[in-house]
Amino acid sequence: MRAKQMRSVTLAVGLIGLGAVPGLAQEPATSIDQLRVLVRPGDTVIVTDTGGHVLKGSVAGLSLAAVRLKSGGQERDVMESEIRTIRQRKDDSLANGARNGFAVGATIGFLVGLSGAEYFGGAFIPVMMGVYGGIGAGIGTGVDAMITKNQTIYDSAWQRPKTVSVKLVSW
Repeated sequence: MRAKQMRSVTLAVGLIGLGAVPGLAQEPATSIDQLRVLVRPGDTVIVTDTGGHVLKGSVAGLSLAAVRLKSGGQERDVMESEIRTIRQRKDDSLANGARNGFAVGATIGFLVGLSGAEYFGGAFIPVMMGVYGGIGAGIGTGVDAMITKNQTIYDSAWQRPKTVSVKLVSW
């Protein structure tokens, strides 16, 4: 009977793992024209120029060939040819935290439900999966709410990746 339960647990964990979706990052803009969609006047950005100097300020405007930055009460035009990258502080998506937290919680709930099913019946398993899954989703959302990062929104040297690799994992 013990081997059958272990197979069930392994199957459940494997099926939950199938729901994992890779994080797909948004491609950065490669021209100021594309950048217009991503930033608005007043947004705070971090610009790294081709010499490696870092400028932090708010966007005062975008022309065809330059980004106007306001920093310390002064405005400065940074020409497109001088810009290496532009980053912007972004909050992490709460959805992936909720999804991952639910998956972990539901797995724990499955194990708890499996251990108590003998005493409380088979319906105990999905109930525990829902309870623990909900708790896990709440914790995952809370953790993600605390995560912010500087995301690259413009990269003058960025090129679309040309290859895709697949790795198979086995026991």
